[in-house]
Amino acid sequence: MGKDSHKVSDRSLQRPAVVPVVAWEDAGTEARKCLIDLAARLGMDSSNSSLPPSSDPPGSGHESAVEVESAKKRKQSGGQPGHPRHERSLIPTEDCDDVHSLRPTTCESCGSSLKAVPDDPTPQRHQVTDLPEIKPEVIEYQQQRLQCPCCRHVTLAKLPSGVPPGQFGPGVITAVTMLGGLCRLSHRLTVTVLENLFHLPISTGMISKLRRIGQQALSSVHEEIAQAVRHSDIVHADETGWREANSKAWLWGAISENATLFLIRSSRASIAARELLGDDFAGHVITDRYGSYNWIDDDRRQFCWAHLLRDFQAMIDVGGQAGEVGERAKSAGQKLIHQWKQFHSGKIQRSTFDQHVRTLRQELFSALQDGLTCDHAKTEGTCCELFKKFDCLWTFTKVDGVQPTNNTAERAVRHGVIWRKLSLGTASSTGSRYVETILSVLATCQQNAINAFTFVRSTIEAALKDQPTPKLLPNHP
Repeated sequence: MGKDSHKVSDRSLQRPAVVPVVAWEDAGTEARKCLIDLAARLGMDSSNSSLPPSSDPPGSGHESAVEVESAKKRKQSGGQPGHPRHERSLIPTEDCDDVHSLRPTTCESCGSSLKAVPDDPTPQRHQVTDLPEIKPEVIEYQQQRLQCPCCRHVTLAKLPSGVPPGQFGPGVITAVTMLGGLCRLSHRLTVTVLENLFHLPISTGMISKLRRIGQQALSSVHEEIAQAVRHSDIVHADETGWREANSKAWLWGAISENATLFLIRSSRASIAARELLGDDFAGHVITDRYGSYNWIDDDRRQFCWAHLLRDFQAMIDVGGQAGEVGERAKSAGQKLIHQWKQFHSGKIQRSTFDQHVRTLRQELFSALQDGLTCDHAKTEGTCCELFKKFDCLWTFTKVDGVQPTNNTAERAVRHGVIWRKLSLGTASSTGSRYVETILSVLATCQQNAINAFTFVRSTIEAALKDQPTPKLLPNHP
């Protein structure tokens, strides 16, 4: 029975290409449509849908084409002939922790004594960089309890300002906060790293507590990032699946030129998109075709052309009238992206680019118009939606700085996608607040070339001392 079940499982993983053909002549109109839809679903991959390339099955035609093209350009591993040499630079001698001056005592050729020979004014320098054994620094505060001789009241000495009320200081809190956000380590792996690398025994429950302290210290920074994104002129936005307390949720991301904001919410509706960007958002936003952003004016929204080209490829894969529409639409889209690259590289003038846009706009309009009456329901639906939001396809051709694709947002949420796959999401809303906060801070620090560890530590130290939180974006209004 076990062998048979394995056989069934193996067959279910293969694409049953013959299914749409079985009893085709006997099938009614509705049945044929159903079979066509099933065949289209089986043929979905990263080239004709929003599925990531990692989801492509082994040996798929799309994957093979990529591999073949990649193999043609593949070089030998390692440094290529003629590449510039890269060596580690020596630091100044005065910055070294220790310096050893080494003198030979005898000549290695004849054996004569070299004691009377003057020192070499330019000795050959050899530096060895190492990490010392790291051990936690433990400071004990002995709070004396003294009884008043008059009223007999016992007074306990107070801790100095900035001393944490708990057992761990800002360095440990920062390390725990960063190991989760930067390295995507689970609670147990964080415990292992702290014990083995820093000789610091700690419990998984304490990891949760310290991450919560770190998140609370950074909460005002998270709000600062949110305000910076919501007042930006151009924003890339995207969302991806998440899990919170074993329930479905979404990780929302909004990326501007100098700030990246993440939110985890249980809804994928427009209410979450409005919270992400703000009800009074007045800038331009690049998204996919998802309807949660439809509250944004069409002339301030740009559809991602990478998604559109995959939609057109899906029409091509259907064949028939839908395939013809897809061919024309994809051809116009590819020409449009090519001309945009030519314009931004300075190879053509703005007037020439605008002329190409007018021509390609008419070509795409004509293709979508024919798609409204083709014999494939999904193609008709896609063309109908694009007709309603036709202006959203061309914002990048009119507004400087608006990109034709949403690759910026997709790259930003990738960190969260990997975290979700490793951790399966968060166990509570408290964990979600930690994830969205530390992801936002780390991404924004990277955008502005700020040392994230230094900034997070200074923020946690300020919180422990009840001091104002440092500004991450001091030049932003």
